[in-house]
Amino acid sequence: MLLYHFTCVECLPTILREGLSRGEVPYSATEVGNAVNLTVDSMPEGNGVFRGALLTDEERATFARINNRAEPPQGARWPDKTAVRISVEIPSSDCKLVKWEPFARRRLDPEWLAALHEGQKPDGWWLYFGTIPPSNFTEVCERDGDSYQQIAP
Repeated sequence: MLLYHFTCVECLPTILREGLSRGEVPYSATEVGNAVNLTVDSMPEGNGVFRGALLTDEERATFARINNRAEPPQGARWPDKTAVRISVEIPSSDCKLVKWEPFARRRLDPEWLAALHEGQKPDGWWLYFGTIPPSNFTEVCERDGDSYQQIAP
């Protein structure tokens, strides 16, 4: 099964070396689990993937409080998680590969789930609870404007 993972340029060297093993599974506004986020869509729009935006004053303060360190400076940005697209091939029979909606409906509060889905296309979302090795990558592309250009096989 061909699926796509979107990430930032800053994470790419580690991913190419170690594979895909991390991703946010938002169980609630305060609880986040770990799984690799995947989609059937080759473009990030509607998949909960965001371009790097400026951190708000509140986000900077929260970051400092949670991490027990100084606030990021004014002008700090979230990483652009649409900058890189990694195509992966995973057998649909792999028990670590889970369709998002049935998984989420069993575990998330309905109001929280509705908020996550608002304006998105969740029917194509998947989670992988394990490590996807680089040998499963079929293509690594970097965003160039509104399209992606291959940078590695």
